[in-house]
Amino acid sequence: MKVIVNEQTLELVFEKDLVASNLDEQTKTIKNSLKENTDVKKVSLNFENVKELDSLGINLVIATFKEADEKKKEFSIFNTSTSIKNLFHLFKLHTYFDIS
Repeated sequence: MKVIVNEQTLELVFEKDLVASNLDEQTKTIKNSLKENTDVKKVSLNFENVKELDSLGINLVIATFKEADEKKKEFSIFNTSTSIKNLFHLFKLHTYFDIS
């Protein structure tokens, strides 16, 4: 995962699919990035390289959203494929944060 801090935004760029076999390292990176960048106002997840997403991947997204929300930070997901965007809409996650 690539971590980019631009002005007030923490962008987390996934380089692998969000499936059970890939989550341990990505979870650690997200947690560390949120701890190290407390001054940002927005957390954005870049899904440009994500082609597959399983239930544990969705749980990681929700947990990241909850942590950002607790710290009063904006949260969004972008560069999603049509199928992943449809999955987020199926779970009505678009009512909690922006998905594009």
